[in-house]
Amino acid sequence: MAVRLFTVTFAVNLQPLLCDACAAESDAGVMAVTVAFAAYVRGLTPTLLLPCGLSDLICAGLQLHGH
Repeated sequence: MAVRLFTVTFAVNLQPLLCDACAAESDAGVMAVTVAFAAYVRGLTPTLLLPCGLSDLICAGLQLHGH
């Protein structure tokens, strides 16, 4: 679990540093790289928030059943 958390945290923090390099290397330009990064963040957000909601539901269900 610790390796997974480190990998996700490192990858997310590394991405903004690479935006300038990606824009310079590609023919798409800065706007295309910005839109791609925004789509990446938009896709990542529900993935990070979904487990929080699931854990709340599971804990609430266990408390209702007396476990």
